[in-house]
Amino acid sequence: MQARRALTAVALAAALLAATVALFYEQRLPKPVQTCKCGEEVAVYVSPKGSDAWSGQLPDPSPDGRDGPLATLEKALETARKLKLETGSRVRIVLRGGIYRVEKPIVLSPEDSGCGSCPLVIEAYPGEVPVISGGKPISGFEETVVNGVRAWVANVPAGWRFKQLFVNGERRPRARLPKEGFYRVVEVPAYRGQRLEGLRLFEGADSFVCHSGDVRRWKNLEDVEVVILHFWIEERIPIESFDSDTNTVKLK
Repeated sequence: MQARRALTAVALAAALLAATVALFYEQRLPKPVQTCKCGEEVAVYVSPKGSDAWSGQLPDPSPDGRDGPLATLEKALETARKLKLETGSRVRIVLRGGIYRVEKPIVLSPEDSGCGSCPLVIEAYPGEVPVISGGKPISGFEETVVNGVRAWVANVPAGWRFKQLFVNGERRPRARLPKEGFYRVVEVPAYRGQRLEGLRLFEGADSFVCHSGDVRRWKNLEDVEVVILHFWIEERIPIESFDSDTNTVKLK
């Protein structure tokens, strides 16, 4: 009897705990933004040839130039929110082919969400390929010779720092040393004299010694990035300075 009472008490305590946890999570769940009411489906068109002053209800500019597709995805999302709130419409945002350049991230919030029966759909126009790009175009390339190698050069505004370059729609590889494989670290001064099993691996180090010739005092040393492969991590760290007497690379 005592064992049965104890078991009942444990079961009751477990039930109370479960109820408490369920209540806690129910209270923490975000409240729905609005009740989903599916209405008529409406297409909102976006095109590089469009204008955010237009309605977005036409896939092409009208002959009189007074209406047509929108120009940006941001304006299309704003229009979709308004339509959903005012009419309960099911909205499809249809992107015409071309490049859409953005200056900042496109943020989707709960206000943009639909429901299972009428979700917000963002899709490409049939047979066309839209590209949303955060890149900036570079023009004015001129052919020249750099270190005896034929090359194309162009001026870019001060302050531009980028790690990817696309030419005619194809991503171009960055210049790297060595051309194949990788260099090996000679020594990490912070761990000098320590056995491998005694290293404080997660305290970090900000410099290493390389083999002679692997790193040199290049004019644009601040533009050089070291790719470090160790354990399960690949790190990319810019160089702060290089001591050619000791072949020590200081990282930022």
